[in-house]
Amino acid sequence: MMNKIQKLLLKISVKKNIILLILLFFLFESIFLFLLIPSFEKTTKNKMILDMKLNYTHAQAYKALSEYNAETRKYYSYMQVMDLFFPLIYALLLSALLTSLTYRLFPDRNLIHYVNIMPFLAALFDYLENIGIFVMIRRFPESFQTIAWITNKMSLFKFGLTGIAFSIWFILLIIFSVKKLITKPS
Repeated sequence: MMNKIQKLLLKISVKKNIILLILLFFLFESIFLFLLIPSFEKTTKNKMILDMKLNYTHAQAYKALSEYNAETRKYYSYMQVMDLFFPLIYALLLSALLTSLTYRLFPDRNLIHYVNIMPFLAALFDYLENIGIFVMIRRFPESFQTIAWITNKMSLFKFGLTGIAFSIWFILLIIFSVKKLITKPS
């Protein structure tokens, strides 16, 4: 099973696909950063967006939702619909970048190749976080202490795994660059 996944990721990890994924990534980032989030912040007067908060308590989540009006909670749900695509895009991009470098640096069968699965785990936690936020919005004004706690943990895993995967990619990129400089014919 893992070999099939690795073979698929190798096929995806070609320059053309990586460029396409980078363009899609920046398209979605632009939509969020320049359209959706400013519009949301304008209607909420810069209130907290749970999906972008690294760590929060049940009380902070409840306070954030109580500061939203019905229209704002509906808009947040709309933003989450857009967020259905983004985790898959960033997971594919980061996985393709990791796959490209790990197979170039370590062409023989190596455990480091499996680091390319990490972005998909981050995306899974992102989806679980989105489901938790959706449930909290739908249940509001009822209490949702357990859901808030679980959703926060999903956020922490999402940010943690994404940060670790990006850090590994950056380190591999430095190693690859140094190796290229050292082995460059003069």
